[in-house]
Amino acid sequence: MGWAPSRSQSAPAALPRAFPADELFLIRACAVLRRSARTSRRRRRGRDGRHGLAVAGAIPRRRGACRENCYSAAMNDANAFPSQWRAMREADAALLACRFHLKKHADFAHILAQALACASERNLALRFLRDDAGALSDAQLAELAPAIVDLAVDGNLDDLIVARQTLVRYAARFTSSRGVVEDAVARVMDGYLAREDDFVLRRLAELLLDAGFAHALRRLLAACKDHMDPDIAEIHDDFSRHLA
Repeated sequence: MGWAPSRSQSAPAALPRAFPADELFLIRACAVLRRSARTSRRRRRGRDGRHGLAVAGAIPRRRGACRENCYSAAMNDANAFPSQWRAMREADAALLACRFHLKKHADFAHILAQALACASERNLALRFLRDDAGALSDAQLAELAPAIVDLAVDGNLDDLIVARQTLVRYAARFTSSRGVVEDAVARVMDGYLAREDDFVLRRLAELLLDAGFAHALRRLLAACKDHMDPDIAEIHDDFSRHLA
């Protein structure tokens, strides 16, 4: 018989072309790691003099661990992600830088006040404040809170939700910030009650409930109770159970 290479020495069979490029990379990487692992085991056996016996206390290699390690190595490479993900990551880094420089601007609070007053910029300003609840000092919050409260109660649906989330986050941040938001709500409540608009009063009740302003909510529900407008009276029935 002619000489034939051993199984460990034989070259790997050609891979079918049907595999995508990334699958070929992982399969080849796994083959290299398997050969390296076999060589290392043979060398350890030779050093330990056990000649094929398992080393005491050794943990058997889990099936599929090689493939998992290959995937883990690939995922740690930023270039393994598609261009859309890399573009989003770069945009996120740019946004963080813009937010940082905006907070350092001398007219920061004035810029936000202008944005809140502009329909095209309002939602961006609200999302900025919601996502960075430490951006405003208490003095700046006191200046902007009435406008944010009005958007949380009487804004369009998109602005209303983000404005409410912003106020709730500031109310939960520090005791002083909570007092600023609660004072802003108290100053405008009489105006909302005088309008007798069930949509506005229901949105106000939702804000007070989410922010945990129980005293202001009791005052609102007392005004709604037994109201001539059944829609307003229903606000008392819907929210009074949350104060029990």
